[in-house]
Amino acid sequence: MNQDEHKIMVRRMAALIAVASVLIAVYVLRLIFLQLVNGESFKAQATNTTDYNFTVTAARGDIVDSAGRRIAASTTSYNVVLSKLLMGDEDLDTMLQKVVDLLEAHGESWNDSLLIGEPDAAGHYSFTAQADSTSDQKALAAMKDSLGLQQYATADDVMEKLVEDYKGNQLLLFGSQWAVGWTQERNPNLTFHEFGGTQF
Repeated sequence: MNQDEHKIMVRRMAALIAVASVLIAVYVLRLIFLQLVNGESFKAQATNTTDYNFTVTAARGDIVDSAGRRIAASTTSYNVVLSKLLMGDEDLDTMLQKVVDLLEAHGESWNDSLLIGEPDAAGHYSFTAQADSTSDQKALAAMKDSLGLQQYATADDVMEKLVEDYKGNQLLLFGSQWAVGWTQERNPNLTFHEFGGTQF
């Protein structure tokens, strides 16, 4: 390779490096523009595209007996699902308070899946899980496991563990005055807040 060919090769390499550098710079600038300048608007657009409203029609009508009396009917029902992924930075307790306020304002009810009933006259709790219900028994076993309790733990043990785990935090017990009283007796230093007309 003579000297002229070497110079041509160096010029070509320099030109290729310059073109590649310009392309990389364009991509970097575009990325900065997308992430920093318009990042919030793109995030809002992405969130808006995850909410869908659609109507699902019932697969069948009413079930009636031979006399025409309704045995089963199709009714509209709704499920409220909270997704931590879609909540962003909003506090879960605050969100739950808003949901409960909204439900109470519209006279709606909700299912309590704690599987522990109100205490008896002596102040002892009992499980509300049905002995013949596999789903109730599985839910009860899962609750005890998640709290780190043995499967032979009583309802009193579970309530005590729940209070212990949330001690020092805002323990939110929705609309159950008996639970507030029980909690106050065992944890006089726990901070309670006013919520829904009841002291918490």
